[in-house]
Amino acid sequence: MLSFVYNIIKNIRVFVKALFTITVILFSFYTTAKEGIWKKGGMNDPSFFNLKEKSLNNLPLKGSLNYIPMTSTHWLHQFGGISYNYHRKSPTEFLTKKQLLKKKMISNLSPAEKYDILRGDYNYTMTKQERLSQKNYKNPWEGHCHGWVVAALRFKLPTKEKTLINKDGIKILFYPQDIMAIYSYFEGMKQTPWDYWVIDHKLPWHFEKYGFEKDSPKTKSLISSIQFSPLKEAILNEYRITKDHSSFKTILSNRSKNYNLPFYTPYLGLKNDLDKHINNDPNPGALHLVLANHLGIEKKGLAADTDPFKPVWNRPLYGYESKLTKVVSTTEKEFETKLFYIKEIDHPKDKIKNHNIQEMILRYTLYLNDKGQIIGGLWKEDSDRVDFVWSPHFSNVNHVDMFYDKSLLDKLILK
Repeated sequence: MLSFVYNIIKNIRVFVKALFTITVILFSFYTTAKEGIWKKGGMNDPSFFNLKEKSLNNLPLKGSLNYIPMTSTHWLHQFGGISYNYHRKSPTEFLTKKQLLKKKMISNLSPAEKYDILRGDYNYTMTKQERLSQKNYKNPWEGHCHGWVVAALRFKLPTKEKTLINKDGIKILFYPQDIMAIYSYFEGMKQTPWDYWVIDHKLPWHFEKYGFEKDSPKTKSLISSIQFSPLKEAILNEYRITKDHSSFKTILSNRSKNYNLPFYTPYLGLKNDLDKHINNDPNPGALHLVLANHLGIEKKGLAADTDPFKPVWNRPLYGYESKLTKVVSTTEKEFETKLFYIKEIDHPKDKIKNHNIQEMILRYTLYLNDKGQIIGGLWKEDSDRVDFVWSPHFSNVNHVDMFYDKSLLDKLILK
């Protein structure tokens, strides 16, 4: 009898232990899967990208643009943006119309100066604006990198020199990097127009650094650079009557809200200001969907911050190759994806090897629903990561920069 009872108790213990083990495994899988499933409407929801296909089996395993984007510099503000004369160590004095007419060819000026001359603007308005930006930047890494990325992804820019003649008969030689710089400026301004930068970024930082000085020439020069005249006059009047920094900062904030400009949208992930991985990194399931739809199906490139730490370095992401590495279950599969992107060069005259193509290896687990659709994912510890990705192809901003001249820009890239 005792032996019989003992065996029953022993079997119960075995059953309870097995049940506990199964429960732990299921709970572990449930919590892990829940962690890797993105929140609808959150920073990792890929539906912002207007996905055409969500089923894993219907997604292409590779895709790319039909050309390799052109590399360039970030045209940093600290060097003068596109007013940087990369042929010389320091800016030269502006050439007058009379001086220009005496020259057979204009070649070794900054991209901004060449564009001003092409427009017949011998006051160099655009160049002066860029030099003003040089005196008002917050971080040393700020520049036109987002503009370079968009220009490289949207246009197959020329790789050879181009000579154009302005309305006064002045010949101007544009090097490929001159054309890239000019397109970087305008594509960047479509994402974040100059007036937005002045109100939302440059003026607030200017006051933090120099204080709220009344009748300051530096402050007036910034406000006077605002391109939309009614806005410029309004800000100038408010600056004259406002007594302190705090009040003026509120005024600028209210003005900024009126723009409602999409910047880096749609996007996955958020900018990381730390030197370690955080959960702001894009969900790999969402990223897989965006890559396969955007590059694989639609053949459209993406902008990506390929360094997941600070600061922000936007680069053109133009291709990917994915492969299945392990089938864990019908709803859980492991993948490895190779990303191809273009890295910037330090100087416009740098020699470029193999287009400056770089690669990243992403390793992750995908979670699927019972329909085979991707609903989430988790990164492997040994995986490379991007900080965030965004697309320039959804922007509906119709802002036209005051220096924008489509006919001239078209001539720069026509064969």
